[in-house]
Amino acid sequence: MSSVVSTKCWLTEILNKMEGLNLKKYSVANTTREEREERAAMAQAINSLGAEPVAPEDEVLFQRHIDGELEIEEVTQMLINKYKKTP
Repeated sequence: MSSVVSTKCWLTEILNKMEGLNLKKYSVANTTREEREERAAMAQAINSLGAEPVAPEDEVLFQRHIDGELEIEEVTQMLINKYKKTP
């Protein structure tokens, strides 16, 4: 249980740092599907080094970005909203 809690705390810290970043260079208009697939694969590889597996509903968001349905800012905000601690 504590590893899940620590992983969520770590993820929350990362997502908080991402809030407000300019991610326009990663927008659907500025990237190819292949670039988005490569970034998603890289993120999953990094995640596999010690974090909890990516939740299935989060994988759906990543796939929607790869498919060009969601901008990376939308995905990021959805994940921030999902994992952010409430006071």
